[in-house]
Amino acid sequence: MKVLYLWVLNHRLFNNQEFNFCDQYHFKFNYETKCLECLLNNKYPSELYNSNNVELISYIIGDNGEGKTTLLNLLMRILPYDGGIGIGDGINYLKYIYALKEESSNNIYIYSTYDKIEIKTPNNLVIMNCRNNTITKMQYNSRHFFSCQEMKDTAVIFHSNVFDRNRYNDQEVFFDVKDISFNGLLKTDFEYRTTGLEDGIKTQLRVFLDAEMMRQIKFISENSGRKLKKWIPFPLPQKLYINFKDDSEVLDSIYRYDESAIEIDCESTFYEYDRDREINIRGLDSLRKVLAHICRDIMKQYDKLYKKSSIEFQYFLYRGVLMSCIKLIFPDIVGAGITERYQNIISDLRKFMRNFNFDSNAGFIIKLIEIAHIDKLLNAVGQINDFASNMEKYGIENQALQFYFLTESNDKAIMDFYRLFRITALGADYLTFRWEGLSSGEYNLLNSNFALA
Repeated sequence: MKVLYLWVLNHRLFNNQEFNFCDQYHFKFNYETKCLECLLNNKYPSELYNSNNVELISYIIGDNGEGKTTLLNLLMRILPYDGGIGIGDGINYLKYIYALKEESSNNIYIYSTYDKIEIKTPNNLVIMNCRNNTITKMQYNSRHFFSCQEMKDTAVIFHSNVFDRNRYNDQEVFFDVKDISFNGLLKTDFEYRTTGLEDGIKTQLRVFLDAEMMRQIKFISENSGRKLKKWIPFPLPQKLYINFKDDSEVLDSIYRYDESAIEIDCESTFYEYDRDREINIRGLDSLRKVLAHICRDIMKQYDKLYKKSSIEFQYFLYRGVLMSCIKLIFPDIVGAGITERYQNIISDLRKFMRNFNFDSNAGFIIKLIEIAHIDKLLNAVGQINDFASNMEKYGIENQALQFYFLTESNDKAIMDFYRLFRITALGADYLTFRWEGLSSGEYNLLNSNFALA
């Protein structure tokens, strides 16, 4: 399959925008009339590409921040059969159209997420899935996303040899895509080769990214408001967003033993079930199961505790620290030889949870740290509590649950917070930091200036 054309109504930087990827055909969509015009270029030099392996090359050219990376990522989301970006709930989904050409037969297919679009074509151009000059809405795949049936047996490969800091922060996943890009290989190799290791000792990349963030904070804070057009042809970002990661992956790794665990009602706690029963915690497998249930109940108790508080930043921040603590207590691989240690932890956690009487997030987490003997987190949690309790003092703003630092003259507070985050993220990276409005190209341009600053 070859991609000939894409039109998208509203996606990030794109608004009613179309892209033609082949000079042999030209497509133009009228949004008002919902009519797509398809033309054949009779002057197309068919012998331009002499190689049997290369027939179509498309160039995407534009300034930094104009959406080149956004366009590629969008294609990786919507083209694979098991991919998806438009949720097919009948109301809320991305409006887009794309045209494909089948290599084996030269058949052309056009797909749309609209109910109907009209097609205008010359007589010598046949669209395979067009009836009465109309294209109907695409079907859904098993994930209930819009899907092109002709892509079911087609492999989609994504390759880029450039490190994309934005994509690293977002950890975007392309379903049904063979991702051999720098970021894709970095993620899969990193997960495979570092299972069970603490974050601080995993890879040189972690050290590089931390040092890069420190350079960015220093450079942007010191130069905020200055005109640097000679080196940087765009305004420096004024906000550093603090994004809390989805904790589902961390929790899934903890609860992975639930399927074969003892039957427990999800609405009751493990301790209510366990109160009058003798649970065997001698075997390593049983220890894993029991500890998984205990970790589930720790999160339930924490969420109940939060209901007494109205400060969202504290809740999300401590929940991230709690995720990190739980991953240190319960790593992906629990090896033999540590059974006695786990028995002691379980015994202490049982007593703690049955006699739960805390009314503060920080006190709850500190007690868990003491039980699990994660001493290296104690001082950092106390200091991070200061940030959580004094947001205005440290220049942390909140707008509709979007938390951010204002960069101007705030570098010390930002650096202190980032250092504390790294210390408390030994088990799980629960935060990402994103500069306001920077594209991948602008990130790379800024980094060259950071290195020289």
